[in-house]
Amino acid sequence: MYLLKPNEALELINLVTQVITDDDSLYYARLVEQAVTAVPKKFFIGFETLTVRIVDIEEARELNSQFRGIGKPTNVLSFPSGHSDFSIPGHLGDILICAPLVISEALLEQGNPAHRLIHLTVHGVLHLVGFTHDNDFDGGEMEMLEIQILRSLGIKDPYQVGGSALENNASNAAIRT
Repeated sequence: MYLLKPNEALELINLVTQVITDDDSLYYARLVEQAVTAVPKKFFIGFETLTVRIVDIEEARELNSQFRGIGKPTNVLSFPSGHSDFSIPGHLGDILICAPLVISEALLEQGNPAHRLIHLTVHGVLHLVGFTHDNDFDGGEMEMLEIQILRSLGIKDPYQVGGSALENNASNAAIRT
């Protein structure tokens, strides 16, 4: 069941979802839209576009190695716009999500892959607007906002699962700004 919370976020930002994976077990574009729609609209003011790219293991590994120096795939990477000479005015940034990791992490935790994808999309958006988990204070603030957004969609707190893939891979979550 896919719930959509009425929100003006998609009226404020043009969302582009690129599905570059052989996996077709989830309705990726619809789930990404659901996640972005749940993020408070105030975070999109001043931006026109956002891109979310759903990829396989190889691309996630390659980009994680290229941008973070870690030679293994990661579940989500966030690339805020405005950090290079090639940035497009009005573009919030790009989020890369590794479909096979989303699914395997969810199944490992006996969770729902769709909920995991929504969570990681929200997590990536929050990184793009400046939230981090570089220390306990910032991490706690970011987690509380994620939990609130996910709860609005009827998704339980992903941080309640002890030893969760998210907890174990927090350092792989996104490029720190």
